[in-house]
Amino acid sequence: MSHQRQAIVLMAVALALVAMVGAAAASQNWYLSSNNPDPYVMYRGSANSEYCSDISIGQSGEVIWRADEPASTDVTFTGDWNFHIYATHPVDPPNRQKNFSIGVWNATTGWTSYGSVDLTTATGWTNGTITGTSFTVHTGEYLSFRMYNVGEGAEKTITVSPCISYVTSPSTDPGYPIPELATVVLFGAGLLALVGYIAYRKRS
Repeated sequence: MSHQRQAIVLMAVALALVAMVGAAAASQNWYLSSNNPDPYVMYRGSANSEYCSDISIGQSGEVIWRADEPASTDVTFTGDWNFHIYATHPVDPPNRQKNFSIGVWNATTGWTSYGSVDLTTATGWTNGTITGTSFTVHTGEYLSFRMYNVGEGAEKTITVSPCISYVTSPSTDPGYPIPELATVVLFGAGLLALVGYIAYRKRS
C-alpha cells in the first residue's frame, strides 16, 4: 500500500469517526412518572401512560425521580439541563418558591445534587434551566431529578402532574445509560490501529 493510499484511508477513518461522534451526542427527554415512589421513576424518550397520577409535595417536602435504568458504565454529563414541570397550588398565595436539582441517586448513599436552581412560580407550567453542571453517574447509579417545595402561605401543598412534565439533558449527552460516545471512540481507535497494522505489514 502506497503512502498516499495510507493517508487517504486514515483520513477517511478519521472523518467517519468525527461524524459518528457528532451523531452520538444529543439531548434526551426524561418524563416524570408516579411509578415506585421511593424514589419515583422517570422514563427516557416518552412518558409511561400507566403512571400518570398526580403527586403531592407538602411544605418542606421533596420528590425524587430516578432513571428507569442504572448507568451501564461511568457516564459524564456537562452542560445545561432544562425542565418543564406542570404543578398546581392554591391561588393564595399566587406564587410558590421551588427548588429544582439534577444529580445522582445511589441505592446505598441516596440522593446527591450536582446543580440546582430556585424559582418562584405561579400555578401551571414552570420552565427553567439548571446551568453549568458537570458530574458523573457511576456504574450502577441512576441519573436523578429532585423537586423541593419550600412552602408558603396557609395551604402549602404543591401538586405535580407527571407524564406531561419532563427534564431535558444537555446537547452533549453521551447516551445514558450506555455512553455511545465512548463506544464510538473505542471503535474508531480500533479501526485506526487496524489500518496502522496493515500499513506496517505492507512495509515489512
